[in-house]
Parts: sequence; C-alpha cells; structure tokens
Amino acid sequence: MLKLTDLTHSALPEITQPVSESELPSSVAKRVKRSVLSAFGAVGGFNLVKASRWRTSRLLVLGYHGVSLYDEHLWEPALFLSPGRFARRMELLRERGYFVIGLDEGLARLAAGNLPPASVALTFDDGLYCFHKVALPILERLNLPATLYFTTFYSEFQEPVFDVLCSYVLWKSRSRRLDLKSLTGDDGTFDLGNACQRQAAEAAILRYASRENLSARDKVHFGERLAFELAFDLDFVKENRLFSLMTADEVADASSRGVSVELHTHRHRVPLERTAFLREIDENRLRIQKMTGRSSVHFCYPSGYYSQALVPWLRESRIQSATTCDPGLVSAATPAMVVPRLIDVSSLAESEFEGWLCGASAFLPSRHRELPLESRRPAEFVARTESVCRDALRSPGLMEITTKLREYDPSGKARLEWLRALWTRGAFPAEAQAAITAARAVAGKADFGFERVLLLEAALGSLDRLTDARLDLATQALVCNQYEFFVNPGEDWRHRFDSSSYSYRAYAGMSLLDRIPAGRLDWEISGIPRSWIPKIRRRDLPRVLRAIATKIGGFKPVVFTHLAFRQTPFATLRESDVNASYLRIARCLALRPELKAIVTASWFYSAETHRVSPHLRWTTRMFEENGGIVSDLGRCPEDAGFLVGSIERQKLYESGDYKPTEGVILWPRRAVLEWLSKQPDAAS
Repeated sequence: MLKLTDLTHSALPEITQPVSESELPSSVAKRVKRSVLSAFGAVGGFNLVKASRWRTSRLLVLGYHGVSLYDEHLWEPALFLSPGRFARRMELLRERGYFVIGLDEGLARLAAGNLPPASVALTFDDGLYCFHKVALPILERLNLPATLYFTTFYSEFQEPVFDVLCSYVLWKSRSRRLDLKSLTGDDGTFDLGNACQRQAAEAAILRYASRENLSARDKVHFGERLAFELAFDLDFVKENRLFSLMTADEVADASSRGVSVELHTHRHRVPLERTAFLREIDENRLRIQKMTGRSSVHFCYPSGYYSQALVPWLRESRIQSATTCDPGLVSAATPAMVVPRLIDVSSLAESEFEGWLCGASAFLPSRHRELPLESRRPAEFVARTESVCRDALRSPGLMEITTKLREYDPSGKARLEWLRALWTRGAFPAEAQAAITAARAVAGKADFGFERVLLLEAALGSLDRLTDARLDLATQALVCNQYEFFVNPGEDWRHRFDSSSYSYRAYAGMSLLDRIPAGRLDWEISGIPRSWIPKIRRRDLPRVLRAIATKIGGFKPVVFTHLAFRQTPFATLRESDVNASYLRIARCLALRPELKAIVTASWFYSAETHRVSPHLRWTTRMFEENGGIVSDLGRCPEDAGFLVGSIERQKLYESGDYKPTEGVILWPRRAVLEWLSKQPDAAS
C-alpha cells in the first residue's frame, strides 16, 4: 500500500528563498514578461509606480487557497503554495513597505478617499485546515490581518472535499492504471502516469457523481473504494486532515485572533436560481455567525464564477462586496460586486508578484487562469431534452440506422470522432465512408436520418455536461431547444441536414457543445485571426494592435460570433434580437474568466454597407458606444451574403456603386462586462 507517512516538511523541496525565474515553468510570453519586470524593478521602476498617485488610490487584493501540509503544492500548484514560499511572500510585503490592511477597512477607506499608500488586503478561500495549521501562525508572526472566505458544509461534515480528494488520489497513484468499470460501471481504463488520461479519469468520476446525484456520504464511500482500488493510504489523509475544512472551534479561534470570516456559500456552489442562491448565502451566514458571533457582509464567488444576474440577489442579501478571481487592482470606481483579486500561485515568479504589488503588472497583458469546473445537478429542462433525444433514437426509422452503425462502431466513439472531423475540417473522414453508405442505405423515409443520428448521439453526451459548461440558464435552454429541433426539424428544414452544407457543420458544432446558440447569433471559442492584421485599414492598425496588446491581452481565447441558422421563415435582422443575443453571450463570458473579448466580422458592420443601407448603422452603434473597436478588413468575398434581402444593394453592386467590405468588431472583456452591468435585463 502506498504510504504517506514519510512525507514530512523536511522531506519536501522547501522554498525559503526566491526561486530562480528560470526554474519556474513558463511559456515564451511568460519569460518575456518576467524579463521585462525584472529589468523594470532593477532600475527602480517598482518603487516609482508604488509611490505614484495612481497606486495610492488603489487597493490590491491578494487571494490564496491553501498552504501545503505535505506535498499538495507539488500536486496542484495553482491551489497550494509551500509553507516556505508563502512565508516569503508575506515577508516581502513587510520588506518592501506595503501597508497590509483588512479587506473591510480597505474598501471603506478606498471609498472615503483616505486609503493608505500602497495598500494590500489578504484573502483566503474555502477555509481548509491548512489555513489554521500553517498560514495563520505565519500571519500572526508578521502581524498581518486577513479575510477568510469560509464555505461551511464540509466544516460540519468533516471529510476530505470529494473532488479535491479524488484528484489527489489519482495523482499519487501515477504508477498505476485505473479501470473504472467496477467503480462507475463505465468502460474505460486510464494510465494514471499520463496527465491527460489522469484528467480524463477525474472528469469521468465527477460526471458519474453528478449523474448519480451522489450524496455527501455516498461520495465518502466512493472515495474509500477508489483508494482501495489503487492501494492508496486514505487513513493518512484523513488523520492529517488533508483537504478537510476547519472545524467550528477552529473558525472561532481564528476569528478571536483577528481573522475576518466572510461568506463563500454553504456548499461552495452558485445556483443560478434566486431562491436557491439566497438559501446558500443565508445558510452560510447563519453558521458563520454561530461560530464567530458576528454577521458576515463580504462575499467571494466560489471558483471565481460570477454573473451580473447575481448582483441584485447579493444586494438583497446585504452583501457589501464580492470578489472574483480576475486579476487587477481595486479603485473607487470598481463595482463593489466584481472586485478583482490577484490569485497568487506557485508558478508566479517573485518579479511578477512584486509587479502586482506595486501595480506595474496591471499595465501588462494578463492571462486568466483556467478554473476547475463545478458540478451542478441537471436542470429539469435538460432532463426533458435528454428524454426527447433518447426517444427519438429509439424510433423505428432512427433505431434501424443506429443498429447498422453499431456493426461498424459498437462503442460509438468513432461516430463522435467522425462528427468532430466534419465540424473542424468540413468533411467526414475516409474511414467512415463504408459505415455512412450502409447507414444511408437503410434510412428509408427518414431523410438525412444518418446525419440526425450522429447529432442526437453527440447531443446526449453534451447534455450530460451542459450544466457544468459555464453557460447561463437562458443559453442552456437554447441549447436544449436546438437539440429538440434535431429530433423533429419539420419538412421545411430537413435540407439543412445535408452533411455537405454549412448549416449541418454548424449543427455538428452545437451537438458537440463547441458552437453555442444565443438567439439571432451563435458563438464559439476561437482566436483573433492573425491574417486580419495585414488587412486592417492602415489608419486603424495602431489602434487595433494597441487594443489587442493592452485591452484584450492577446489573440486568444475569445468569443467569435456568427449569424445563426434560424428555425423560422423570417430572416430579418432586428436590433432588439441581436442585442438580446449579445446579452446572453456577455453573461456566458462573465462565467468564463479566461475569455478575453467578443470578436466578429461581417459585411453588415462595414461603413460601405452603412452608406448604401443606412438602416443597418445600428449594427456597430452598441460597440462604438461601449468600448468596442470597429475597423475594416477590406473587400468582402462575393459569397458573403451582402446581396441578400436588398434589391437596392444588388443594383448598386451591379453598377459598381457599392463595393462591399468586411467590417470587424473587437470588444474587450472589461468593456463587455461594464456594458452588461448597465443592462436592465441583466437579472432576468
């Protein structure tokens, strides 16, 4: 059996001095950023920025999750720091002369205009036992105030947090292979020494727990079975309270020692339904009040997921501030319900850390860290759509096609890859042709039955993870509506299922949850095409490049929007419909901190089109008035659709008086969220 008892602090690669920048994992961009910051600091730049009026009027909020009891920082360096590295960070605050202030006092003094120079607030998420055991003594030694965002369910339950435990057990078992059949009933053997397969095993376990709606006690039993299967010493983890939360007595003790204990929901989740969300806050607050004797008024979004739809509910709950995981400094103009924080991680070099302390890093492009998904129980409309799709696949016409396909691909995995190939490359792969021919031969009266079977099978897999996909409820409902359209498209729309058509390719992306419906528009995660750069109008190029570098922070990932294939005979493009689509897209972007911007391009965004069709000028107005960048990519392809719907444009084009160009929109994330906060429907 794998034993952990040899893992003491002295046995670990403890970090008490700054690690060489070259020893930290990094990309080319990371190394360039570190070099720039190191050089800037060496010539006194950090001190200049730190002493500036700009920095004096801003508060930096630092966020932490855990400080290792044993080797957790080696397993998940994005969540845990070693004790030595954490102590060094705290010592730097004192050495460099930063004013460490409590979050409540810091926000109040920021609003009052009397914030001390170079102020920093310390926050800790979740309330793991390691905070009380390791972090708190370091904070006390240096006399540093701190805020603890505490989630209360696992404090009462006193078992290791399930998803964290499973991930750690899999990581500690890297020399083994895991067959999930005996644990979940699903086929699949994973080489745990392979990082990708290990992540796939973890995802399969979490899907199983969500699908089966495992209770907290069920999850404990599953964790015990997983540990037994891998010969892992689970007793050591429990005895030493790795991944367990602080008890009520420990929280009370921390509060008596000056820690401000604040809200993080009871079950570490964010329901997107008002009553359920308010219940999470109320249960969390009630339990914390019993532990500390005070009512908490500050909140941190679990896992950093936030939405403007939550803002009125937070205010209803008398919340004074809510912190995110988006990096940045807080100014007096920062909305109280989207307070940025720098999440300090093991891979953050000392030069980068100091760059954020003084504020210099705020002027450099930043990349949002990828956040783990959080399980939610599927909503009723998801379950309904799943039932509709399964019933369709059992219908006589489609069942016959499915049976034929299973002769060639019993597991269904190859069919999923065929569909993915069509979505990404525009055609089914050659190895699929025999099965496709056989399936089409038995299709009978089920027009495009083979194509619909592929979509419905993929849709069922996507429905299983839809509630974990960081889409707002309105968008989840649109996805379900789209899948139900695949079940019964009607005679007028069956032609769209021709696999050679662009519409079917778009449907393939939707079934895989790679293209998302938003109403009049669809969207996907992509990047800003570098091929655009030489096409941008010369007078706009400096402005566009500056926006990509400073406001967007890089070329990807971004939301790229497209006109949707409407299931309606009306093809009009109305401002209200498009704005409603962007509202849904913005809500989804708010739930995904890694997305940098909304990007799109079309002939109807161009000034040349607006000249001959002035009724379309509204298409760029929203972006121009809300921080978007509008430019032009030059001549538009002839098949772009600019002649559709207007006899006048056709005549002008034929006479040479209309020379259509392709307009382009770049809408940075911060500007999108600011626009979203102003929308009257943001809470609907």
